Amino acid sequence: MMLFLPVAIIQIIVFLIPFPFYFNIYRNLTSSLAAVLAGVALFLLPFNKAKKTFKPELLDYAIIAFIVIMAFSVLKAQNMSHSLKYLVKWSFFLSLYFLVKYSVKSTGEAHKVLKAIIASGILLSLLGLWQHFQTPETIFRLAHTKIADLLMDADTLHERLKVGQWGVNWLLVENKAVRSFGTFTDVITFAAYLGLIIPLIIPFTFKKQKAAKLCIRAGVLLLMMACLLFTYVRGAWLGCLAAIIVMMAVSRDKYTRYGIGLVLVLTALTIFSIPDFRIRFLSIINTGYSTNTTRVDLWGKALSDIQSQPLLGIGIASHGYGDPGAIPVHNNFLQIAVETGLLGLSALILICIGAVKKAWTLAVAAEPEYHPFGLGLLGGITWFIVISSFGTFFLDDKFTFLFMMLLGLAAAMELRCGKQES
Repeated sequence: MMLFLPVAIIQIIVFLIPFPFYFNIYRNLTSSLAAVLAGVALFLLPFNKAKKTFKPELLDYAIIAFIVIMAFSVLKAQNMSHSLKYLVKWSFFLSLYFLVKYSVKSTGEAHKVLKAIIASGILLSLLGLWQHFQTPETIFRLAHTKIADLLMDADTLHERLKVGQWGVNWLLVENKAVRSFGTFTDVITFAAYLGLIIPLIIPFTFKKQKAAKLCIRAGVLLLMMACLLFTYVRGAWLGCLAAIIVMMAVSRDKYTRYGIGLVLVLTALTIFSIPDFRIRFLSIINTGYSTNTTRVDLWGKALSDIQSQPLLGIGIASHGYGDPGAIPVHNNFLQIAVETGLLGLSALILICIGAVKKAWTLAVAAEPEYHPFGLGLLGGITWFIVISSFGTFFLDDKFTFLFMMLLGLAAAMELRCGKQES
């Protein structure tokens, strides 16, 4: 477990440095530091112990296959050095996966890892809520480091915000409220990040425990759910509801199931009772909504790109590279298919299947101590699959760092669970 602690600490610190410098230099610095740390962790891995217990599984093969396919796609990239960075980082993330898998030895150690992950979610949520209640001008002055932007008079700044410069379109909703984005460059990625953490909190909140712990966990859950709502990401809201339904359906404990059901009811009531949330959520089925038509056009173009290079795609991280006006595909599965071909898409689907398999094993294990882990991981994967249909964030370093840690945690818990049951 001592080998894993530096990784858990960086999970909290690296992603939470004040964001005024994040949009320029700091974005690359933090992502590189996270990847390098994961790479260093590879050399700390107890190889002898790993070799004795190493039995490749579907998830292991799927992750390795994805990286191998990514390596071949680099050869087709428009800018090989740019794509190579993603290959190197993913190689580091692979080492992180195996590090977690073979260093977490008990549910107690897993609890410590989850506390570190949840701590990052709490701090990011506090930052996100603060952002929501600021003016757009304040946020943009903080988010830009150019002296000219900082010294710009308020009227000029406001005019630029109105015409959509500096990426204002993703930062504001129709009523000009600031969307929570934490230290991320995209609100969808931030919502997806929260979408991996919130489902982990829910089953641990509604299990038999002391009243003090219940209140603390419920408060943390309320904080992060509020931040999620203020991202105004419709796909994340939909993914949240889907994840809660899946967890409630799979849960074996009556108390936990009722608690999860309560969260479902309160979440749905909040979304549909507050006009701004209701209008935003229902716009997901409005065919005339501007962002919906844009997405449909992007998906159609992506399908054409896939047909032109179906096997290995155009190269990892190559979609829109060099084009300042390029818009992401807004669908993880299509984006991966465009850049790594149908082979890469198949590997990603296998990763999801392998993750669901491990989460299911834990959720229905004979030992009740594994149930909250399994339910939370199953909810997180469900959330990921749903929101992936509306956003492009799978290659984001911060998201991938957490995603691979949780996959490693699921693999570690399944190993422990299998030993106990055998």
